[in-house]
Amino acid sequence: MLTELPEGFTARPGSLDDIEGAVALFNACFMELVGKDVEDIADRRVAWTTPKFDLARDTRVVVNPVGEIVGYVEV
Repeated sequence: MLTELPEGFTARPGSLDDIEGAVALFNACFMELVGKDVEDIADRRVAWTTPKFDLARDTRVVVNPVGEIVGYVEV
């Protein structure tokens, strides 16, 4: 199991500015699995702004050296 990120990659809590990148990554994965997008920005914004959801606590994004989201997890 990888416990360190490759050089230049960073992990951090998600922010509302990350919605587009997170949705794009999520949909790219599902396109491979089921052949269609399953998430949209509006729905993710609703999920990320619900009162019991705390972005800083409940999400992590991994960003590559050029700032693209290449990993995303929500707990």
